[in-house]
Amino acid sequence: MAEQLHVVDAETRLGDGICAEVCPEDILELVDEKVATVDGRADACILCGQCVAVCPTESLTMFHGNRWTMSYEENAHLVCHHSMLAALSLGLGSTIIGLIPPVVDRSKFLRDRYGIPKDNKVLTSLVLGYPKYKYRCSIRRDLAGVKFH
Repeated sequence: MAEQLHVVDAETRLGDGICAEVCPEDILELVDEKVATVDGRADACILCGQCVAVCPTESLTMFHGNRWTMSYEENAHLVCHHSMLAALSLGLGSTIIGLIPPVVDRSKFLRDRYGIPKDNKVLTSLVLGYPKYKYRCSIRRDLAGVKFH
């Protein structure tokens, strides 16, 4: 089976179908008011992150990839970046948390709990939520030695 970003959790899934609606590959569907993966379509996942970004039941998203596939680290970071952009367009705040991936990656209990396949490495995590405060501007900072050519 190919990599897939969408994992429908039977415990927390809702009947709103937002994730199925935004999926560009029609991998998810609404069945009996619950979201499910369409039989035979899981391999068509393009790892765009749309379903993850709109899911109201997730506040922590972990991005992982199969260690044996080409560019799996770069792909995970790209999907994380796209998820951040999608979250921003929905008014969600997001931040990358670097402490979580190594802890989850090394814990059999946590890997099992979150359904991380044996050959996958957890590479980054993203926390999403609606911000309590709305900021009007950002702080100007000097980019320490960063030069653009």
